[in-house]
Amino acid sequence: MLTWQIYLSWACLLLAILCGFIFYYASGKWVRLACGKEAGFFRIKTNDKFVEKVLDFSFLGAVISFLLGVGLVLWFVVSFRPAI
Repeated sequence: MLTWQIYLSWACLLLAILCGFIFYYASGKWVRLACGKEAGFFRIKTNDKFVEKVLDFSFLGAVISFLLGVGLVLWFVVSFRPAI
């Protein structure tokens, strides 16, 4: 039987993937701003400070949620007791 650790680990790993997508998207916007062009998040104009904050938080979120997800999977594997 699956426990809460597995469901929470799946959610954390999904969050890591979503943060990775956001980081990738914001990286493209940062490059566009670095080239001197205008950039926006979903048609909302933005500046370089906002994009850098999004990059920082999405990277940090991806790392933390990935490590938490892997840790929860390992916790489940180590503490697993099959039902007899």
